[in-house]
Amino acid sequence: MHFREIKDLFSRIIEANPENEIGAIVEELIPIPVVKEQSASEDEISLETRIKLMKLLTRLINNNVARFDNNIVNPRFTDYRDDYYRNIRGYNVSSQEELWQAINDAEIISVADFHFVHEPRFFLLMALRQLLQQNEKVTVALEPVLLAEQRLLDEYLSRRNHHNIFARSVQVYHNDPVAFQLDRVIYEFLKDHRDRIRTIGTDTKGSLSDRDRHAAVLIAREKERNPEVPVVVFAGDLHFAPSHLPAEITKRTDASQVVVYQNIPRIYYGLLKDGLVLDGDVVRCNKNSFCVTSLSPLELAIAHLDYKNLASEDVDTTDMSYHEKAIALLRITYALDRIPLKKIVPFVKELYQGTRILREVESEAA
Repeated sequence: MHFREIKDLFSRIIEANPENEIGAIVEELIPIPVVKEQSASEDEISLETRIKLMKLLTRLINNNVARFDNNIVNPRFTDYRDDYYRNIRGYNVSSQEELWQAINDAEIISVADFHFVHEPRFFLLMALRQLLQQNEKVTVALEPVLLAEQRLLDEYLSRRNHHNIFARSVQVYHNDPVAFQLDRVIYEFLKDHRDRIRTIGTDTKGSLSDRDRHAAVLIAREKERNPEVPVVVFAGDLHFAPSHLPAEITKRTDASQVVVYQNIPRIYYGLLKDGLVLDGDVVRCNKNSFCVTSLSPLELAIAHLDYKNLASEDVDTTDMSYHEKAIALLRITYALDRIPLKKIVPFVKELYQGTRILREVESEAA
């Protein structure tokens, strides 16, 4: 799909929605220079343009996600999050082989979770399967379960309680049933291997830093009790900034650690510029951490918005025109690789049935 076609399609969306923030995005997009390739018959979108477009669309969608939080800013959370991004910057290209060797060698393996996508859960299960091939026993430390809810966890994994009882009784799942639907695949695996996997809840009430300290105490205690048994920690990605949970663990045990991050935007864009982005790409962030790339920042933003939409009871989701426009732009972004305009029509049709935008796009695609 060519640059001028995308510009025209953006213009139609803007014309129909002049008050929308998308207008500002197009104003930023239009001046971007176009690189002409010798083999192309028309000007085509450069890599620089594609990256800028992706960043703009991601920002648009993330701004929409903020609506669900009523735009409340918690300075302590902001500082905690910013510390994560400040400390995870550089990287060197690595390999799957190097990653799995590091996982096998470590005594504490931390898997960073994005709470709203499946991929971190799938990686966790792959890591557990790998470790069970090398070890008789494994301990899993889960963030979603409070220490006070350990009995509920034990009863559920031993099949003495139905999943509905567990989901209603555990605080985080009671407040967010969608989260349990994502996590359920983990619990089913733990049930099937309960004779070899000990599972503990590590969370507590308090600030993010308090929760890091509390989890570190429990994890260090597990290593002291069973020094030969690897511990796999599964928690939200922000907990694994080097100065957060990993540092708290180091204060309490000499056990070796490896952290597996996933889909860090700065790393994704760097790999994209270098032509190195493939599904499952691995980079080494530092001596004790890796990052696996399986989703783009744009895919993450869309998944986050969809998750918020499903989980929210307080936000009116009947008027999601802002969301729909973001989805339309996402579809366009995915069509940058010389896909004919007519292939965009089904997606536009889905969102703009009966509108002038649809009629104009269908006419041009004919």
